[in-house]
Amino acid sequence: NFALSGKNSKRFFDSTGHLRKIRGLNYWPLTRVLTEKYRFKPEEAYVLADFLQSMLAWYPDKRPTAQEMLEHPWLRMPNNKNVKLTDEEYEQMMITIKKKEESNKKKELE
Repeated sequence: NFALSGKNSKRFFDSTGHLRKIRGLNYWPLTRVLTEKYRFKPEEAYVLADFLQSMLAWYPDKRPTAQEMLEHPWLRMPNNKNVKLTDEEYEQMMITIKKKEESNKKKELE
């Protein structure tokens, strides 16, 4: 297990590779963090999340090189200063997300 391969890994990970001091961590996809917390427009959030996640691959040999990262679409996007949602766009997006979550919960109960 890669999490247990470092010299200080036992300080941070248990024998199964889970974090020692953090329990009950809920998964929150990066694209949703960027849109819901930081109010990025979805198109920008998807490309930025892909850029960041590729650099954060768990295994170092799976990570792209710096040269490969220079070719990433996010770095090739037009320079757009308007990447954040307006208040109205944000409210509408959150309503849509809540409706989808409620619908999914109803389907799970059926």
